[in-house]
Amino acid sequence: MSTGGRPDANSGGLRVRIKLPGSRLAEDPQHFDADLRLHRDGDANGTAVKFLLDSGADLVTIPRSLAARLVSEADFISYATFVTADGSKHKAPIVRLRSLTVGGITLANVECVISGGSNALLGQSFLKKLDAFSIDYQRNVLKLGAQS
Repeated sequence: MSTGGRPDANSGGLRVRIKLPGSRLAEDPQHFDADLRLHRDGDANGTAVKFLLDSGADLVTIPRSLAARLVSEADFISYATFVTADGSKHKAPIVRLRSLTVGGITLANVECVISGGSNALLGQSFLKKLDAFSIDYQRNVLKLGAQS
């Protein structure tokens, strides 16, 4: 993966261009952190959530501390065992987010795992429902495309 132009101490961070269907090109310098991790504000079941983009995560992930505000027993789907990046296995509940909005795109009934971690991750259960998803690190552009 190319990291493009790493920000220096005086640059104020990377400038990110976000193009959404039917919108003008907008620049946003707030989404990449110093380690080039992409953070994105979203809304899950009516609650503001700051997500870390993780295209390697099978499911959207929310921390247990946030889950109590987002989901109810009616949203429970099942339990599953997950293998994390460090190779450890964890059993965790899978729930349904009735709505998930990121970048102006709202999807219904997105599967989500509740984790003991501290980050909310925007994983494939959201990303694979899009028509298009790409990050161009050379040009600092994130593109999300909603399904028709």
